[in-house]
Amino acid sequence: MTKKIMFFLILILFLLVWRKYIKAQHTFELLIENNSNEDIFSTIEGYNDNFIMFGLTVTTIEELNQPDAYTALFLSLSYDGEILLRKEIPDFIKTPGQYRKKIIQTPDSNYLVCSSYTVNFNNPDSVYSVISLNKFDKDFNLIWTKNHKWWYGYYFVDNVDVTIHPDGNIIVIGNYMKDFPWFSFFYMFTQNGDSLKSVTYESNDNTPLEVWNIHVRNNPDTPYLVTAIWFDQYDNILEVDNDLNITKIHNFTNYEPEGYHDICPGFSSKYFENKMYISGWTCGSLNVAKYQIGAFSTDEDFNLSDIIIFGTANHDIPAPSGAIDIKDTSKIYIGGRVDLGNKNWFILNQCNSKLESNWIKYYGGDASYYLSQIIATDDGGCLLIGTRSESGNPKNIYIIKVDSNGMLTKKNNKIINLE
Repeated sequence: MTKKIMFFLILILFLLVWRKYIKAQHTFELLIENNSNEDIFSTIEGYNDNFIMFGLTVTTIEELNQPDAYTALFLSLSYDGEILLRKEIPDFIKTPGQYRKKIIQTPDSNYLVCSSYTVNFNNPDSVYSVISLNKFDKDFNLIWTKNHKWWYGYYFVDNVDVTIHPDGNIIVIGNYMKDFPWFSFFYMFTQNGDSLKSVTYESNDNTPLEVWNIHVRNNPDTPYLVTAIWFDQYDNILEVDNDLNITKIHNFTNYEPEGYHDICPGFSSKYFENKMYISGWTCGSLNVAKYQIGAFSTDEDFNLSDIIIFGTANHDIPAPSGAIDIKDTSKIYIGGRVDLGNKNWFILNQCNSKLESNWIKYYGGDASYYLSQIIATDDGGCLLIGTRSESGNPKNIYIIKVDSNGMLTKKNNKIINLE
C-alpha cells in the first residue's frame, strides 16, 4: 500500500470520526417567529443528514374579508438547527387537522405527503372525503398528486396513516364515521398513487374499531402490523396480509395498572427489532380522572412486556404526531405536554429497554408549549418539535435538540424572525 493511499484512508477515517464527534455536540434551541400561526405536522430524517418537516402557516386576509388561509409549509433543517430550505405552497392544505397529514420517504429518494380532508362538511347531503397523495422531490417541488374521493355521505375521516412497502406500493389506513360505530379502511395504491385495492372493516355499536399506525415488517405472509383499539378489548396489534385482510389480533385486555384504565394507544407506535412499542395515555379510573402519558412494549410474539406511566395527571397529552422513538433500546424516548400551574411544558422521558425511566426533563413553562413529535437521533439525543405561544400572540414553531442527557449544552436562544 502506497503512502498516498494510506494517507487518504487515514484522512477518511479521521473525517468520519470528526463528523460523528461534531454531530454529537449539536444541541440547539430554535424559535421561528413569523407573525402568523405555524405548526409542524410531521418530521422525518432526510436523505442528506437533515430533518424534513411538513406543516402549515396560517394567514388572515383582512382587507379581503376572507377567513384564515392554510398554506403548506416545508422546512429542511440541518443537524445544528440551521434552516436549509423553507417553502410555502398556498391552497395545498384544506383543513388544519393535525392527525391527518404525514410525510414519509419513498424508495426513489423523494418524499410522499399523505393527507385527508372533508368537502361540504356543513351539507350532510353532499359531504365526501378525500385521501390526497402528493409526491415531492428533495427541493419540495411537486412531482405528482392523486386525490381519491370516497365514502359519499359520511361526515368525516379521522387519523390517516401511511407507509410504503419495499415493492413501492403505498398503504393507507384510517377511520371514518357518521355517528358511532367507527369504520376503518385499508387502502393500497401503486407507487404512482393509483388505486389497487381496498378493504373496509365495519364494527358494531358495542365494539367500534379504531386504527392508528401501520408498520412494515419482514414477513411475506403478514407484512403489515397495525396498532388499533377495539373498544371491548382496548389495545390491539393487528397482523395484516398482502390482501389487506386482518389475519390475527393480539389484544391486551389482561392488564390494568392500579388506579387506571388500559393505556389507550391513540397516538404513536414504533416497531423496532421485532418488538412493538406503543405510546398513548391513561384515562384514569372510573371515578378519578388521571390523564397521564403511558407506554407499553411487547416481546417478539406481541405479548405484553413492560409498562410505564408518568406525568402530572393534570390532563397530560402525548405528542400526537409521534410520542415515542428509538434508535437504541437503552435510550427510548417518550414525550408530550404536561400542565404545571398556569403554564405548560414539554416533557421528555428517556427509558431503558424495560421502560424504566433513566431521567425526565421539562422544557418551557414561561408560555404555552405543545409538543407534537419527538425523534431519537443517531448521537443518542433527541429532537423535540412543537409550538410556543403567549397570550394574544401567534403560535410559533419551537424546536429543540438535546443530548443523551436531555441537556442543551450549546443553548444559543436562536430566534428567527422571518419578517
